[in-house]
Parts: sequence; structure tokens; C-alpha cells
Amino acid sequence: MHAANFADYALALALLAPQPGECLLEIGMASGLHVPLILARGVSYHGFDHSADMVNAARRNAPNAMFSVADVCHDALPHADCALAVNTMQWWQSPTAALANLRTAARRLVIGVPAPPADGLVPMIGQRYFDGSALESLLRVAGFGCAHVFEATAPRRPYLVGMAA
Repeated sequence: MHAANFADYALALALLAPQPGECLLEIGMASGLHVPLILARGVSYHGFDHSADMVNAARRNAPNAMFSVADVCHDALPHADCALAVNTMQWWQSPTAALANLRTAARRLVIGVPAPPADGLVPMIGQRYFDGSALESLLRVAGFGCAHVFEATAPRRPYLVGMAA
């Protein structure tokens, strides 16, 4: 995770509220700078990123955690109590496939994505925006029976948080 994402991550982690002894999966943990904070909670952690460079950086930053290279849209994930994805969904090739994969792996999920900007800013190549109803619909289609999406005011921009179980 990049330092600029810490506020988004803190919000998502507070909502997920992993308990000691639980297993947490994270999709797109980037450099893993935040992972020692999770481990300090007594939570078992497994981070996934599509980039081998990010996985190697995370291993250096949190040597006591487990990290793997994986494509959340296609690769099977291990079972866990909960899952977290902060600022990654907007890059997934198939959000529907990725969320269905996460539903198979985890009992509950918190996902955070930038909301569409009010100024009509065009996303970077490969990135997409989701509004609240689209995010909630994707969570339900993936099989999360209880899905709730709300807009949070992040320090940098509007931010959508989806909670699902």
C-alpha cells in the first residue's frame, strides 16, 4: 500500500474489524507498509497482488506475513474469515469474477474504491469508476447476501465503501 492510501485503509480496516485469531485476505496490498499494524491485532494475514515486485516489497516490509502473486479475477484464493480490498477494484479486468472469487474465499468483505469525481475527470487508462448502486449490485451478483455501500469523505476525494457478508 502506498502512504497516500493510509486514511482509506484505516477506514476500511475499522469497518472490517478483524478479531484476534481470524484470517484476513487482502487483495492488492502493494508494498505492505500497513501489514505490521494488522499483525499487531493478532490476525493471521495473507496478501495478494498481481505484481511480483509488490509481493517482494511486502515481504521485506512485513516478513512475518504471507504474500502471494495472484490474479483475483482468475486464481483460487484460500478460505478466510474476512477480506479487504482498498483502491484496487477500479483496476480489476473483471470485477464480477473477482468479487465472486472473494465470496467463495471469505465470509465478509470490505472494499473501498474512489467514487466518480464530480468534475467529470476521465479515469486513467485501465481504471474505471463505480457509483454506489453499481458497487452494491456487483456485490449482490457475486453472492453477498447482505451488501451495503456508502460514501465516505476521504481526505483526498469522495470514496465509496462496500460492506458485504
